[in-house]
Amino acid sequence: FHYTVESFDHLEATAEHWKGHDIVFHCIGTTRGQAGGAEPFYKIEVEYTRKVTSIASSSGIKAFSVVTAQGADPTVSRANCFHPMLYTHSFGMKEEVIKEQDVLLRINIFRPGMLNRLTGDRTWEVVVNTLGLGIRVDLLAQAMIYDAETEPAPTNGEREMVHVYEGN
Repeated sequence: FHYTVESFDHLEATAEHWKGHDIVFHCIGTTRGQAGGAEPFYKIEVEYTRKVTSIASSSGIKAFSVVTAQGADPTVSRANCFHPMLYTHSFGMKEEVIKEQDVLLRINIFRPGMLNRLTGDRTWEVVVNTLGLGIRVDLLAQAMIYDAETEPAPTNGEREMVHVYEGN
């Protein structure tokens, strides 16, 4: 379905549109700078993911594909002042809130390294794109769709497993 959401703070208002679907592709992401600091970054990455998985589960959706990041680890201390640790912890927690939903029978976690968004608005992105480094976001999307089409959620009601794809 296609539905415009004014704010993820009010995502529950879209719940009726989720019913009858098989899979969620959760690709929301930001940077600490774009979010406006460590707390808003965590809210976007983890708390909004919690809302999405809750709505998906209550709507009967059985499969969930998510983009996190290479090295995601919820056991790493969350140091808001140290950029890499905030990211590593937050993306690990993003994965954990998805796994908490017992209704989801197939979870696919995509942990790419550097993403190439094919546009660069920051200096390091211009360098990455110019050098052809990182994984192109369009190719990541194709891989997620291919995976969903070739490995549907099980129908026996038991969680199949959590698949993690890491690297470029």
